[in-house]
Amino acid sequence: MPWMSDLLSKLIEDFNFEEEYAIRCMEANRHNHITATYHLINKKNQRNQYMRETFSTHRKSEVDQKRDRMQSQGNPKATNKQAIELNPVKPGRKHDGDDILNQTGPITITA
Repeated sequence: MPWMSDLLSKLIEDFNFEEEYAIRCMEANRHNHITATYHLINKKNQRNQYMRETFSTHRKSEVDQKRDRMQSQGNPKATNKQAIELNPVKPGRKHDGDDILNQTGPITITA
């Protein structure tokens, strides 16, 4: 089984495995804690690299494309001031729609 020496050396340093035994296990493709740890860390590194490559550049271009579409359709983005005016609820103010269950008081149970 091919293995990367830099990942194996990091594994040996971080988990205090014996270097000679770890190399023999990797070469023999043994199924033990050393090879399992190596393969899990390798898989995690590959997944992280894939996520960085896929979403770091794709996300920015997707947002830019959406912004361009919205502007070309003539739909101006609502500013923060407009959003605040649409929902003028102020904290601490009692509203008619308050839920009875959210009020504090004595609880009575009827059978």
